[in-house]
Amino acid sequence: MSQQECRDQLLDLMRAQNECIVTAHSRLDEIGQALSENKIDSLQRSLVSPDLGFEQLQQLEHQRHALLQRYGFETDAAAQTACIDWCDDANRQLASLNRDLVANLQSLQRSIQLNNILVGKGRDRIRRSIGILTGQERVNQCKTYSSSGKTEQGPGQRDIAIA
Repeated sequence: MSQQECRDQLLDLMRAQNECIVTAHSRLDEIGQALSENKIDSLQRSLVSPDLGFEQLQQLEHQRHALLQRYGFETDAAAQTACIDWCDDANRQLASLNRDLVANLQSLQRSIQLNNILVGKGRDRIRRSIGILTGQERVNQCKTYSSSGKTEQGPGQRDIAIA
């Protein structure tokens, strides 16, 4: 097994991983945009096929680990860097592709975290709205004021700012 074969295989794997990440990131951006703008139709369209390609990304990662082991390297990040140094060409195309891969993974992670925050905020807003409409949950135990100016905390009553 030669350095060139290792380089070619790593190039193919990293390109495929970057492609999966970019696709997942754009899907998450669509979903995040729909969530932040409360566009239910757009959200439903983007969730018709909820597969973000994470399984394929995981399979590619397993293939990369197998490739590293086949060439006598461990599967951690330091060993991958050593493998890239060993088989990369003068243009350092593998090293550049690896930097892109890491940057894309970090961007994907931020996108996942952002969407998680948006979903949590939407869920809280829905829970508070249902509580207000049904009178079963008093949001933050807000007080209302009677015509005499005294505070009252009766069932179904809520602060004017929340109403």
